[in-house]
Amino acid sequence: MRKTIKKTVAICLALTMMAALAGCSSESSETTAAATEAPETTAEATEAETETTAEQTEAETEAAVEIDYRDIDVDALVAEGANIVYATTYGVYNMEGESPDSSIKTDVYYDLDNEDVVYIEFEEALLPYSAGGASGWGVLDEDTVSALGDDVIALESATYPMYFEVGGVQWTGAEDGNGGIAYTAEIDGEEVDFLSYVSTAEGGAWYHDSMADGAALLTADGEEAATVEIGTKASINHGVDFWPSSITFPGNLELIKNYVYDNGVNYDYAPDGDDIAQNEDGQWVVADVVTGATLAGTPNYLNLVKEAVDEIAAGNYTTVE
Repeated sequence: MRKTIKKTVAICLALTMMAALAGCSSESSETTAAATEAPETTAEATEAETETTAEQTEAETEAAVEIDYRDIDVDALVAEGANIVYATTYGVYNMEGESPDSSIKTDVYYDLDNEDVVYIEFEEALLPYSAGGASGWGVLDEDTVSALGDDVIALESATYPMYFEVGGVQWTGAEDGNGGIAYTAEIDGEEVDFLSYVSTAEGGAWYHDSMADGAALLTADGEEAATVEIGTKASINHGVDFWPSSITFPGNLELIKNYVYDNGVNYDYAPDGDDIAQNEDGQWVVADVVTGATLAGTPNYLNLVKEAVDEIAAGNYTTVE
């Protein structure tokens, strides 16, 4: 009887110990699982913090670039006795790797007495064909393609007129071998390329003076099939509806102008020298001054402004009466 009791007690003790061990094992597993899940939660939190920090940094960077749209009235300055003159230069994007999308007319107004640039105006006339940036005015709709018949140039991206007339000059287009179009015409007995011509003072002035009448699209026998408007970047709100930052395209131009108003043109022409360069944030630094502008074509505008000031210094200017 005593042996039986002892066996029963022993069995009970064994069962109790097994139950206790099982409980510890369960708790240990739960603890281990919780510990395993913890790094995932921490990683998610870290990723969220990183994204938030990146967004805050981007917002702070954009907020730090304040655009001062200056209301400058040249006529009022002249009325107050300022000795204001101006010079005009013409050009296109001409740095390596850039695709011109407009003919840039730059009017620079200068105070001769104070030797300061007081106002800058950019007018950017769209081109018939553009490989990038703002679309060319030569892109045809279906009705115009039908009206021109075979006298069109069909690229993968769009269809363009083979012939057009602007300002009394007829231009003929052909594929340039690089997936684009080159337009040529005969001027003063010499065949010239459209893009090269509008980059000159003579050609730029001709184009901007003629653009108000639009371009006549012609058939091979010279008949006018349609007329299209020659717009500007401003007229199509280029870089306003979409831009990679809140600065926008017009905002970039204002930052470029403001740099010149405040600092003048004491910088080397790009790409000569190292006065004009981008910093790690993509902002253009000119003569050690951060402009805030991020536009890739910034050096082109700075060159045109400096060229106009050089013309004024050489005595080639018009006085504002």
